Amino acid sequence: MISRRIALALLPASLGLDAARAAAAAAPPRYAVLSLVGDEIVLVNRRMRTGSNIDSNERSAIPIAATSLDDAAFAGADAAIHVAEPTAEALRFSIRDPRLYTLQERLVVPVDANDEGLRDALRKVCVDQGVARLIVVTKRRGDARFGLYEGSIGDGKVAGAGFYLDRHVRTAGTDSGERATGFLGTFASLAVWLVDPASWRVIASRPGYAQRLDTAAGNRDAVTAWDAMTPQRKVNALEAVIREATSGAVAPLLEPSAAATPAR
Repeated sequence: MISRRIALALLPASLGLDAARAAAAAAPPRYAVLSLVGDEIVLVNRRMRTGSNIDSNERSAIPIAATSLDDAAFAGADAAIHVAEPTAEALRFSIRDPRLYTLQERLVVPVDANDEGLRDALRKVCVDQGVARLIVVTKRRGDARFGLYEGSIGDGKVAGAGFYLDRHVRTAGTDSGERATGFLGTFASLAVWLVDPASWRVIASRPGYAQRLDTAAGNRDAVTAWDAMTPQRKVNALEAVIREATSGAVAPLLEPSAAATPAR
């Protein structure tokens, strides 16, 4: 009888525990997104070369204080998350710490014990916020590829987000057929990492690349393709390719069959 009374007394507590577990399991998953691509715009100026595989393009970078490029990366990730899991919650980690932007993929694939403090701090934020999965967007070095009506064009490498200016190649508008010299390529070359914040284990990673190509065809006032686009159009193009590249990389990461494959 005593045993039965104890069992009956414990029953409500057991039911409460089961209910709490069920509620936790039913709660929408929470993702956090950290973008490390929006601290600069990369400018690549193609230089003609002959007989060499060495990338001789000129590069420069413009530091960006605003968060608009990282906002675009979050928007792309957020869209992909809600397609895969409509009830999920996505948090944007807006951490403009130059040390994180310097680390890039080394943040998620540790190689230096000196950086452990940054990882521990980020891990603690994730745990405190109840984040089940952390999505980290980093810059990735890849081939410069820009789509033509048939095939693609480009020379050398690009990384991060920016513009690729070619002043030499002859192009034609796909609608009018009007010829132009040179083109402006807008690119986002990224890597996206899905991380378990509790163990800091990379669950999976994917490369992301998006681009668009513009010429000065039809613009009599433009000397180059760069001149043919207004500053606002350049910003819009850059944000659009970042969203596309991020969304395209996040989507397969959230598939049940996703595996930890290199993003390089």
